[in-house]
Amino acid sequence: MKPKTHRERLLGILKNNTQKANEPNEGTAKISLNWEEFPVPGLVLIAFKSILGHESYGPEEKMAWGISAVYSDLPFTVQFEKFGLRVYVKSARSEVHQEIIRALKASCIVAEDYLKDDIETQLKVGNITIKNSYHQFERAYRFFRDAAKDSYAAQPPPPVVMHTPSGVFTSSQPWRPKIEGGYLASAMLDAYFSKLEHLFVLLAAFSNLDLTDMGLRELVGSRWDEKFKALFDIDSDKSVKRIYDQLKRIKEDLRNPASHGGFLKNGASFLFHSIAGALPVKLSKGKQGFDFHLTPIPPSTYEEVCAALDEADAFWAASPLAGGFEFIEAGIDVSFSADSRQNYAEALNTGEMKVLIDRQAYLADMHANMEY
Repeated sequence: MKPKTHRERLLGILKNNTQKANEPNEGTAKISLNWEEFPVPGLVLIAFKSILGHESYGPEEKMAWGISAVYSDLPFTVQFEKFGLRVYVKSARSEVHQEIIRALKASCIVAEDYLKDDIETQLKVGNITIKNSYHQFERAYRFFRDAAKDSYAAQPPPPVVMHTPSGVFTSSQPWRPKIEGGYLASAMLDAYFSKLEHLFVLLAAFSNLDLTDMGLRELVGSRWDEKFKALFDIDSDKSVKRIYDQLKRIKEDLRNPASHGGFLKNGASFLFHSIAGALPVKLSKGKQGFDFHLTPIPPSTYEEVCAALDEADAFWAASPLAGGFEFIEAGIDVSFSADSRQNYAEALNTGEMKVLIDRQAYLADMHANMEY
């Protein structure tokens, strides 16, 4: 038996043997669709416009697009408005409303299947946009950094006097602020390196890297240090090499052990057996690393690390990709299409990145607020 086409599947879902859709006409009932059930509203448009060939309309004020169709013999209209996806139908019967909603959900599944090959093609050539979450990672990093600083500076809790049948005992925690500061500093490093990996991927759109033929996917899957070396020349610029070395040292000596059960590379966390007892594998070489006491990141190490991270952050803003960093800091989503990358390159070469940022910010606001 020949499998049904996407069009045939949709017509079966809609209980309709015709592709013709009525003219847009808001009905007596307005149904707001749940974002959780329709997380990608555009799938509805794909189903009815790309697969069934219906005409869409819009954009209009506070409405991005609308399209009409027929469920059984009942016309209805779907519109993507500022506050979500809505259905307009000339029926007050709730059971009919639920049938249409179920049909729309099923239509989205068909649309997803229809798009599979196109998605792979778009990914292969890098014709995609990545949501700019830089400030989300930056805020997390700053939150834990400030919290760690406050904890290190805090006074220990007062001793607790306990009266028991065996006598009076006093319990104290003099090192608690330093220990908790270390916990927060570890979380700070997690947030920072997450921010770094996200930043490097976005910066790639402003570089000369070839991101076609799955190049972008490979970059995303590479290690942070590979991303760094792909974007910046650490061989001919000693200042760049110093920043790279500082970040690598922080990553391997502090962040990685905290993320991997407390273990350093090459068995450096092990103690070997000797007549003097269990001794660290690194022996006196351990003194060349960061300062370790009661907590993985004591105050002295925290200050050293923060200074290195500040130097790195200052570098992004002064590097050859400074214009890209300015674009990313503006919070605008980054497109990796050939046309977009050409626009980025021209803005970088002509010094008109601010003009491009203002235009892209205006367009982003317009689409977000549907102020057409």
